[in-house]
Amino acid sequence: MVTVVVWGTVLGGAVYANLVYFPAYLSDLPASAVVVQGPYGMNEGVFWGPAHLALILSLLATLWLNWTVRTRRKLILASIGVYVGLLVWSVFYFFPELFAFADSPNLPSVLPEQWLERTGRWRVLAWVRLALMYLGIVPLLLVLVRSGKDGT
Repeated sequence: MVTVVVWGTVLGGAVYANLVYFPAYLSDLPASAVVVQGPYGMNEGVFWGPAHLALILSLLATLWLNWTVRTRRKLILASIGVYVGLLVWSVFYFFPELFAFADSPNLPSVLPEQWLERTGRWRVLAWVRLALMYLGIVPLLLVLVRSGKDGT
């Protein structure tokens, strides 16, 4: 149950970011990069770092506590697989682009039209990532309804 709540917290943060934060931040780079710059810039790592650490630890604890129940183990591993896949995608695509967006005022060689194209693609893919994150919680929800006594 704890892992489902933590996963849901991460989902809530992602929905908020996609609906509220990123539209403002990515609307008019490089000018809109002010959202994350300076002494009053938003630092989303304050939320995401602890949230993902909590999710990783709770997923591992859930797997360990349910290891002996084959059906649950498979479902938990499915969620972990989705999470790891999304994490790898984030590390190699989403994070580098976010760093570039934040540094956009220092990159005059990139035209505003190019930023618009890049941020548009990034935002579409962020919604795809969010949809996959929602799919990733489904196996954990199934674990909650399985008794585990007879392997079901």
